Amino acid sequence: HGIASTSEASRRIIAAAVGNAFVALEFARETQNHGDPCGDRAVIPDDVREVVAARIATLPESARATLVIAAAEPEPRCPPIDARALTPAIVAGIVCITPHGHVVFEHPLYRRVIAEAIGPRERSRAHRGAAANASDPVRRARHLARATEGESEWVADVLSSGAQVGWARGDWDSAIELADLAWRRTPARSDERIRRGVMACT
Repeated sequence: HGIASTSEASRRIIAAAVGNAFVALEFARETQNHGDPCGDRAVIPDDVREVVAARIATLPESARATLVIAAAEPEPRCPPIDARALTPAIVAGIVCITPHGHVVFEHPLYRRVIAEAIGPRERSRAHRGAAANASDPVRRARHLARATEGESEWVADVLSSGAQVGWARGDWDSAIELADLAWRRTPARSDERIRRGVMACT
């Protein structure tokens, strides 16, 4: 059983490294020191972070922006994500697209490194663009929340509307998330703050 587990771990590491021997060694070292490197809370070795960041830095701005959006989506798909913009990232071994249109990161850690490697201004621009192009109220609200900071009545209105659409669809996770964000983004002096606070708690 131990041999089978080791073999399976090795296969996962090789697949995750997508042909990069250096990254494979770092993932293997991470497995030995901290356990399975595929977990969301795993420590990312500095060398792996640098390798992935270097790959991302070589990509066109449109590809980097699209990666930001894909990393932020719970289940990224094409469409609405632009498959053509992701082509350089596919060639770089960062993501792939399944026959059903799902965008899959070649390793879960890549999603986390992307959020750190791309600066806040570029990340904000990417989410603003996604919000402007989103026809779905829930997606628009989620991206607008990631593109902005601080209190704003306009942003809070969009978030509240997205939450209401989520409730109507039975998408409770999105509704709760957006309702809480709407309350937090509502200015303290606004008459809507109490109502949104109650909605966020229900």
